[in-house]
Amino acid sequence: MTISSIPQILSGPAIEQEIKSLLGSCSSARLAVAYWGSGAVDRLGIEQLEKRKADVEIICDLMSGACNPNEIKRLIHFFGPDRIRTKRGLHAKVWITDAGCVLGSSNASANGLGHEADETRGLIEANLVFAGMHSSLAAAWEEWFEKVVRVDSAPIDGLMLEEAFELWNLRRSLRDGPLASSRSRGSLLTALRDDPGQFRDKPFKITIYEHKGMSSEAEEGLEKAKTEFRDTGARSVLDAYESWRVPAGTYILDFDWNPSKRVASCDGIWKIISDRPYRQLNGTSITLCTLAPSFQGLSASNERAVLARAATKVMLAHGKDELTVTAEEFGQRLRDVL
Repeated sequence: MTISSIPQILSGPAIEQEIKSLLGSCSSARLAVAYWGSGAVDRLGIEQLEKRKADVEIICDLMSGACNPNEIKRLIHFFGPDRIRTKRGLHAKVWITDAGCVLGSSNASANGLGHEADETRGLIEANLVFAGMHSSLAAAWEEWFEKVVRVDSAPIDGLMLEEAFELWNLRRSLRDGPLASSRSRGSLLTALRDDPGQFRDKPFKITIYEHKGMSSEAEEGLEKAKTEFRDTGARSVLDAYESWRVPAGTYILDFDWNPSKRVASCDGIWKIISDRPYRQLNGTSITLCTLAPSFQGLSASNERAVLARAATKVMLAHGKDELTVTAEEFGQRLRDVL
């Protein structure tokens, strides 16, 4: 890109055609596009990039709940997991190619509200299209991609996609769902306290116990599992519960209990992985888990302190140093102490 040009301002169908044209003629592309909706791969002619063996890297925000995992799976099919990455909190829509660049508000056939295709009609988008730039400016765009977007991004693996499907389906179903009002507030504590019955028969447990660490055998088993999942392209950052067999797919709101200070701290929401989570070891066992962003749209990340205070009150009333209950039972106990 060595030709200087005045950028155009485009929106509506014109911007889609322009992006499709750029992708149809470029030999390299760096796309920092947060959300990908249904049909984006076909509508933008992404497959042609793979057929031309173009140098492509795409970074999205897979865990936003607004990114269609089916489209991401197709991108991974074309370019491989190392070239399709996710970065939490990404909101950019920047298309950098050696044929031109686009900077604007348009996602790949979807918007940040989890709407799809025709649901985006009526939105007013604005995009700057650079048909060519001086090499120094082009280099600045590429440097921004490497140092701001790519840093701390992660290749997308099977466990991430599994979690993303849950977030995607949940986000779309909650717009008109019966629990939308409580979930829109985003308070897990409020949901547990005010309507514990909504968690009945759901794979969600609360556990409060002293975190003493795992045995050396369990640690070795966890490290072996990490290597195994890394080799198969799955997420390598795993954790485990020792000597506790929990069904695959179960979510656990985990608290660390300090028996001397009689106080709890919140360790977040964890999910038992679906792919062979239980491992029998020499004299012990582990159940593999990974940190989950939320359970059915309810996150613990912004209210760990208040959840910890609530768990402390439940434990003081419980009178023992360990408690594992269903989310419904925990909510009922909360009603008694709050």
